[in-house]
Amino acid sequence: MWINFAESEILPPSCTWVFPCLGLVQFNKQSTEKAKEDVKRILQILNDHLLHSTYLVGERITQADISVVCNLLSLYQLVSF
Repeated sequence: MWINFAESEILPPSCTWVFPCLGLVQFNKQSTEKAKEDVKRILQILNDHLLHSTYLVGERITQADISVVCNLLSLYQLVSF
């Protein structure tokens, strides 16, 4: 579930926000603003889930945690919230 969440919910707005910063696509203010709102919503979902657990699934790091982090990495490296 979380791997799918990372690929379908995190990656699209992440790319929409980051790609113009890298010069890969032309900046579109409306798309970027929507992506920012989507990312804030996604981070709230993750924050709510992680309030009561250390990892997304179980008691150890899993592929789900790695997938979510990898899809969030470029946001933390290239843009400011």
